[in-house]
Amino acid sequence: MKIKTDRLVLLPLTTEYLLEAHEFLGDLENTRSTKYFPTDSIEETREFLARCEAEWQKNLPTYHEFAVILDTSLVGKVSLYLSEDRSTGNIGWIFNKRFWGRGYAQEAASAVRDFAFGVLGINKLVARCDYRNTSSITLVKKLGMKFEFEGVRKNRSCPDEIPEYNFGMENPKST
Repeated sequence: MKIKTDRLVLLPLTTEYLLEAHEFLGDLENTRSTKYFPTDSIEETREFLARCEAEWQKNLPTYHEFAVILDTSLVGKVSLYLSEDRSTGNIGWIFNKRFWGRGYAQEAASAVRDFAFGVLGINKLVARCDYRNTSSITLVKKLGMKFEFEGVRKNRSCPDEIPEYNFGMENPKST
């Protein structure tokens, strides 16, 4: 599996990227708006990457974790988790803070959105954002997603329940 954009290549996220992935997945500042990160150790990052690698080996993966490569460096990841009936995909991303503000997340997430609709044929794409993460909220809107409702979440780095904004968009080919 390989997706190319103007500047990036998206490949399966595997243990090959352990050190580069741990740099941003284990960083509290980098992951403060995420539900499942930061990882507590490089071993926990390795276990996460091993699960991703194993999922890619399945005939019908239930999720896709893409490594986002710029030149030869891992700059982030974009995930797509599918509903049980494979009709809805939940998209998310984390990028190394050294690469924030350059449009890489939008470029990579747009490619995964197109993969989800065009290749997988899902009916709907959703995203959930920490209400304080204005960059991600801006990005989901640029992807064409619309605000649907406010929920609550707990981020791994913060045990308190906080507002979560939920966005969605229908597959343009099915509307």
